[in-house]
Amino acid sequence: MNQDLLPVKVLQIGMTRNIGGLETYLMQQFDHLDRNKVVYDFVNITNEYDIVFADKIRKAGSKIFGVCSRHKNPLKHYWQWIKLLRKESKNYKAIVLNTNSLEYIFPLFLGKIMGIPVRIIHSHNGGFENKIGQIRRALISFNRILMKWSVTDYFACSNLAGQWMFGNTQPFTVIHNAINTKDLVFNDKVRQIKRSELKFDDEDFVVGHVGRFVYRI
Repeated sequence: MNQDLLPVKVLQIGMTRNIGGLETYLMQQFDHLDRNKVVYDFVNITNEYDIVFADKIRKAGSKIFGVCSRHKNPLKHYWQWIKLLRKESKNYKAIVLNTNSLEYIFPLFLGKIMGIPVRIIHSHNGGFENKIGQIRRALISFNRILMKWSVTDYFACSNLAGQWMFGNTQPFTVIHNAINTKDLVFNDKVRQIKRSELKFDDEDFVVGHVGRFVYRI
């Protein structure tokens, strides 16, 4: 890697105001970046609200750009995107859209027009939880065409997520969601404190679950 070109600046899309799996994944990456080599900046696509971890991101020296929600004002949303990338695209080597569906792909389409060389789509989902209507199906079909034209690299959190979003003919790279196992090492002291807080006796058998009870791979 040419040291004169470091750090590589990457524009990330996908953070919201809610702490979910996608947001946690991005922050795990963010926390372990060598910022002499790679810098993540973020675009908040619902700028009416701040994204989670905003203070931490700014304190680390990264930027958060904002565009208004496309659901509240579609024309303003797309126009703000155009103004943003017209001004900033020359500063970025890559733009990454982290997404759970193909209902929204405009940033990558615009990134190609504005000359960002690496345009990545990262699938974080393996299917819709509910049935979708014909209008959404038509939008997804149209965005598949834009995706083929706009995207340079295809990432997915699992094989299922990649096949569901990209199909069986499009090659993609699986990027597993990293977990810091040191945070999950058994600690008897913590066990006793939590059992006491939750009023469980020593002989009680307890199974813990964090997350939603929905099918995922």
